[in-house]
Amino acid sequence: MEFKIQVTSSENQRNGIKDVKITNDKLSNEVELDINFTKLLKFNNTVSPVLKDFLFFSAIIYSIDKSISRRKFKDNWTRDLNVEIPLINFEIYNSVKMEIENAVSFLTGDNWSFNFIELEEDVFIEVKGIELDSSYPKHTSLFSGGLDSLIGVINWLEENQGESLALVGHYDRHITQPKTDQDLLFDLIKQEYGNRIDLVQVRVGQFHGGEETSLRSRSLLFIALGLFVSNSVSKTGSLMIPENGVIALNVPLTPSRRGSCSTRTAHPFFLLSIQDILIKLNVENKLENPLRFNTKGEAVANCVNQRLLNECIQYSVSCGKRGHTATWQNRTAKGCGRCVPCIYRRAALHTINADNELYGVDICSDRIDIDSHGESEQDLRAFLSFLRKKYTADDISKILLSNGKIAFDELFVYSKMVHRAMEELKILLKDKGNQKINEKSGIF
Repeated sequence: MEFKIQVTSSENQRNGIKDVKITNDKLSNEVELDINFTKLLKFNNTVSPVLKDFLFFSAIIYSIDKSISRRKFKDNWTRDLNVEIPLINFEIYNSVKMEIENAVSFLTGDNWSFNFIELEEDVFIEVKGIELDSSYPKHTSLFSGGLDSLIGVINWLEENQGESLALVGHYDRHITQPKTDQDLLFDLIKQEYGNRIDLVQVRVGQFHGGEETSLRSRSLLFIALGLFVSNSVSKTGSLMIPENGVIALNVPLTPSRRGSCSTRTAHPFFLLSIQDILIKLNVENKLENPLRFNTKGEAVANCVNQRLLNECIQYSVSCGKRGHTATWQNRTAKGCGRCVPCIYRRAALHTINADNELYGVDICSDRIDIDSHGESEQDLRAFLSFLRKKYTADDISKILLSNGKIAFDELFVYSKMVHRAMEELKILLKDKGNQKINEKSGIF
């Protein structure tokens, strides 16, 4: 599918950005980009021009990703997407076109092709007189509203006394729950650390809702927002991307989950690919994941401020299928309880005796029909299958390599970490699971 981008000036320019439309004759609705750039205005004068382009590019990719249903393609997944994108610094982007295509294709599981052409005028509208205060934080972290980013922020603030941190959040006008999560958590953290933190919360998406909900490209957009702030405050500073190593790798629990169907939000190969692109764009900011060798249980247990963490847990959300409440037993719950992130979260919280949350479905209860072939228990069945096979560290290494390249000197470290994560799950099931679940996992 071919896409072109139209940038036009109008008298009714909204939110600090010119009117941007994505055109394709097969789109069911007109796609108009929605970015609340006013939240980034104070960073605009100090950010590298190539990162303005990177944010614009990432927002377009996110919008196209949302707009085209995977069901329209032969395998109900892999899309062929060719995009002509106007950028101010189009020449340097064309010099790394192949690297960008490979990174984005790896992330979303599609076949992307890009042609960067000249954008004569900046798409973001310059507003004079808005400057970044010299006392603004010189360090930056992504802040999703999830448990891992919460832990990453708390640890950094505790370990860097006297220094301050900018938290970068993203939400979509059609997916507003993350904004609420971020606001609630930020208020609690601010009570603890005062003016050492600031929240930069940016709405990016499109004005009309899209057809696709997998949203694999969101992490590219999230990183682009973080880099915009990080580079503005420090040309050599790091952008912290806190994500426990097991979720970052997204271990393929069954053969059918290997390859492009596995989420790669913070996969080390993806982050390394983006880092390589940044170097070639002459951007010196580093991407760092402080939790990359930790299971979620280890991240929780090693949080430096346990008191604050316990106050915040109930306001954080890890669910990958939030809002799909039709088959939930408890529809007032924040998380479904049965998706991969929810199951890892519950096992992790059990390690610190904090597994007391209400979930949409209690996977340990007798109300779970694990023998059914429905989609509802699909993730739980995949976990039980993985546990039943009793994989060795070498086996896990091979499984990890099926889902993306990993540095040889880190592969065994990651495989042992995955083994520890599965032990966390086994402890949860042994302590709270029903007999049938334990039989199917091979625990008993």
